Amino acid sequence: MNSWKKCFRLAAAVGLVTLLGCESFSISGAITGATGVAVSLTGAASASTATDGNGSYLFLSLANGSYTLTPSKPGYTFNPPNIAVAVNGGSVSGQNFTATAVTYSISGAVSGAIADGVLITLSGAMNATTTTAGGGLYSFSGLANGSYTLTPSEPGYSFSPVSIALTVSGGNVTGQNAAVALSWSAVRDVGELGSSGSTPSSAQAS
Repeated sequence: MNSWKKCFRLAAAVGLVTLLGCESFSISGAITGATGVAVSLTGAASASTATDGNGSYLFLSLANGSYTLTPSKPGYTFNPPNIAVAVNGGSVSGQNFTATAVTYSISGAVSGAIADGVLITLSGAMNATTTTAGGGLYSFSGLANGSYTLTPSEPGYSFSPVSIALTVSGGNVTGQNAAVALSWSAVRDVGELGSSGSTPSSAQAS
């Protein structure tokens, strides 16, 4: 039983009107890098709350004791992962965390009549472009979870498929993914000269 509950019951049993030695305290802090973060409190008491619009959180009416604070939000990691707090006769503030979004990558290849120098356009949850190199390889990094479309283009060539729709959901997506083949076969259009050359094959989405 929490110490303040024991104190209250003892005071009630002897008919005290004013409860002496039954102070309660608070734990507070802030989380930067994400909004609407859930924060759980365990230990001498258990509770949960969420950060407000300024990233702040607050737990009230806590007795002396040992506690652990743990933030959580899908798609984010937190530094530190948790904080141990001792309440001993006073409120505790400044228990802060930093949230970092987890990002993923998409990669694949183009083969056929042309491999290197093909423009790959990424659209959807984030947008970016890159060109194939090193044998038709391409990659996009720094991607959040979401739906995307990849579209290859190079004057004088057609591609099969024309574009690829995919979903990033908690992991990297590569050309080896069984759910979707992130590769194209290029065919040179009749009467067109095409083009050649290669440039770096990696892009950071924005």
